[in-house]
Amino acid sequence: MAQASLSGKATSLRLHRRIWRWHFLAGLLIVPFAVLLSASGALYLFKPQFIQWQEARIHAEAPSAASNIALSMDTLLAAAQRAQPGSELVKITLPRTPEDRSVELDLRDANAVWTLWVDRYSGELLHRARADQQLMAWTKRLHGSLLLGDRGSLVVELMASWMIVMLVTGLYLWWPRGTPWWRALFPRLTRQGGIRAFWRRLHGAVGLWFSGAILLLLLSGLPWTTVWGGGFDWVQRTMGWDGPGQEWVVTLQSGAQPAGHHGGADGLSLWERGHDNGNPVTLQSGPAAPATLPQTLQAIVARVTPEQLPPPVELRPPRGENGVWTVRSMTQNRPLRETVHYDRWTGAEIMRIRFADYHPVQRTVSYGIALHEGALFGWLNQLLALLTALAVIGLSVSGTIVWWKRRPKGRLGIPPLPQDAGIPRGLTALVIGCGLLLPLLGLSLLLLWLMDTMWTLARHRFPGSRHSTATLP
Repeated sequence: MAQASLSGKATSLRLHRRIWRWHFLAGLLIVPFAVLLSASGALYLFKPQFIQWQEARIHAEAPSAASNIALSMDTLLAAAQRAQPGSELVKITLPRTPEDRSVELDLRDANAVWTLWVDRYSGELLHRARADQQLMAWTKRLHGSLLLGDRGSLVVELMASWMIVMLVTGLYLWWPRGTPWWRALFPRLTRQGGIRAFWRRLHGAVGLWFSGAILLLLLSGLPWTTVWGGGFDWVQRTMGWDGPGQEWVVTLQSGAQPAGHHGGADGLSLWERGHDNGNPVTLQSGPAAPATLPQTLQAIVARVTPEQLPPPVELRPPRGENGVWTVRSMTQNRPLRETVHYDRWTGAEIMRIRFADYHPVQRTVSYGIALHEGALFGWLNQLLALLTALAVIGLSVSGTIVWWKRRPKGRLGIPPLPQDAGIPRGLTALVIGCGLLLPLLGLSLLLLWLMDTMWTLARHRFPGSRHSTATLP
């Protein structure tokens, strides 16, 4: 019995050493990215407040209006196009309230998409900026792709996958064993044992407190990613979980389709992984209307205003000769989103898409996305998400300090492999399962295993290059 107990402890120690090694290697890989992504995500949480501040600043600098009667939306569009010659309308963000001073129009010229704020009462241009260079647009690209496009989004997905590894291995390493659980959650944050012991206790406590929230944010962000998100899209199509229609990319044909009909075209998910400049999907909806004048922009706005959709509300013009007007609430709280398509010729409603029209799987993921953006339950969601982002930064900083204080001088101090390099079957199955669920993680694990194996073989072949490593934390 005693020998079996000793054998069990030895096995547990070897497993502990191996998981510590994985935790260390994952930390070296992701710490800079974790700090960058957390900081950019924390900033993006406050997009609604920033936009309100930005608009208030623009309105404060505007001259007093000579009239209190708002100009028609067609007149405002014409004024914006005179200020941006050779441009075409991309979208209009409608005023949040009747008292709002300006209307926001996005116009595309030969070089870029520009956002123009036009005074609703005088038609005067109040402010102009490139849409992709505004702070929140820049922050979103930094958070989603490190400003590197599709390649950057792959890096972000890889880092998020490794952050999951960090959380799981960290929980295993710090889980209370032989001590009261409350001692791990509420450690004595004193300098007893040295500065490294202080940072180590703080690192473990923050990890235990926030691991669940961090994991939830990481998992809720996966639908945005390239590989995992693309695979999830394929599963949705295969299982028939698609939504009721493409909000932006679909081109309905204005005609005689009954109001309230929900189309069946493949569409963008509620978390907007697609782009609105791709090839439009055509959904036939009856014969084209007679060659009469189309509805004016102001007439469509008049139809939309009584709907009182949650702001911000975007209006996009018809595509092609017989497309439709598309109006969509773009509130970050996705369960409140609603999309309406209006006939170009008559102004009649030909399609309405509500949150309830989506498959339960899409609705569930959308709740997670709203939580990820701090929009699901107001300011409290923003606060919790901010604290979680700060916790990631704190874990990154404290973990780096612990490593720096522990490492041998002039070396990385990579924890050694246990003498018995074998991996328990259960752990092997778990690693393979994680690699399949997170493909980029699986590929990187395979690459690291090959590199680690080659390095170990080289060290055994050239014993002089072998260095001693640190003890367990």
